[in-house]
Amino acid sequence: MAKNSGNTILVTDYCSTQSKMDDSYSKNNAKGYISFAASSRELDIIPSYPGNPYNLNSDDVTNASSIKNFLYIINPSYFPSCQDFVNVIASTNYDLIIMDLFINDTAFTSNQIQALQLKNNGGQRMVVAYMSIGEAEDYRYYWQTDWVT
Repeated sequence: MAKNSGNTILVTDYCSTQSKMDDSYSKNNAKGYISFAASSRELDIIPSYPGNPYNLNSDDVTNASSIKNFLYIINPSYFPSCQDFVNVIASTNYDLIIMDLFINDTAFTSNQIQALQLKNNGGQRMVVAYMSIGEAEDYRYYWQTDWVT
């Protein structure tokens, strides 16, 4: 229903093998969905497979309908700082980055977000900050220790 209404559908599959990643991308692509095959359930790394984003796209991405691939990386535990994260992500060609706004309780700066909006191939990409709307998480910046749980 959502797809038939013209919406862009993003799918994340957790895949333990390369063949499952291939299967995920193939099945989602056949349905017209934009997918990310995560090799880690923690969403903390850029998968090493495939070597380039599935449906690699050098065009500028200015709206959801032009997204061909995305990276979902909301647990930046392997990155010591925001700038380290920017340096690594800027070297990729994902059309959309879904990420946390903070690393170690430090928010990304406007300049860092602008740097993230440029793909390595020169095209523009979208950057979206993740926030769970279904739960409050005690490790997130907004958590208040006096909340009763």
